[in-house]
Amino acid sequence: DRGRVNRERMLGAGLVLLVAWTTGTVAGVLGGSALGDPATYGLDAMFPALFLALLVGQLGDGRARAAALTGALIALLLTPVAPPGVPIIAAAMGALVALKPAAGQREAAA
Repeated sequence: DRGRVNRERMLGAGLVLLVAWTTGTVAGVLGGSALGDPATYGLDAMFPALFLALLVGQLGDGRARAAALTGALIALLLTPVAPPGVPIIAAAMGALVALKPAAGQREAAA
């Protein structure tokens, strides 16, 4: 079964995520204002820390590290001068370009 998707497991995981996301959204809408400023609790730093933790596990080879570094540099350079959202989109595009295999690698894979 290597390389195959377990349909029941994927459906179960998707349903758990759906319930958790919906419950969290409803809780946030109904009680989010009771929290006050998220920065007080460090919640503003939680999501970037989570994404960095997820990223570390994906940096196995040089191409992946180059893509991550390219995206990070683009985002850092554009953040002070570009409108919100633009640095993230540009960083993602830059990372994808950095991940694109060289012409010789594409021919070898085919």
